[in-house]
Amino acid sequence: AFEAPPQQSLGGPWEFLLMEAARVRDETAASEAQVDPQTLTASTESSASRLEETMICSISGETIYEAQCAEAPARTAWLQSVLAQAEQLGEILSFGNFDRLEMPLNGGRAVVLSRSPRIVFVRVSNTLGNA
Repeated sequence: AFEAPPQQSLGGPWEFLLMEAARVRDETAASEAQVDPQTLTASTESSASRLEETMICSISGETIYEAQCAEAPARTAWLQSVLAQAEQLGEILSFGNFDRLEMPLNGGRAVVLSRSPRIVFVRVSNTLGNA
C-alpha cells in the first residue's frame, strides 16, 4: 500500500525541475566532450545521449509542448493508448497507479511520465552510437 512520504523533498513546478535536469545533463555532456577521446571509458560512451523528441500533452489529448515531434497527433494518440492500457493492467494486477514507462530503443531510449493532468514523453539517442 502507498504511504505518503514524511516530508516533501522537491519543490517547484515540474516543468522547472525537468528543464533544470536537462541543463545539468547538457553541462555534464559538454564537459565530457572536452576530454581527450582516447581517454573515454565504455561507461562514458554508453551514457552520452542526445535529445531527439519531447512532447507534453494533456490526458484529454491537447498538445501543450512539442519539440522535434514529427507526428504530434499520432504520438498523442499513442500516449493516451499507453495510459488506457496501463489503467486496465492496474485493475487486473493491483499494481497501483501508472507512473512511468521506460523503453530501451535501438540506439537510445524513451520515457513516458504520467503526471496528471499531463503526459510527458522524451526520446533520446546515444550520440556516440549514432555518429
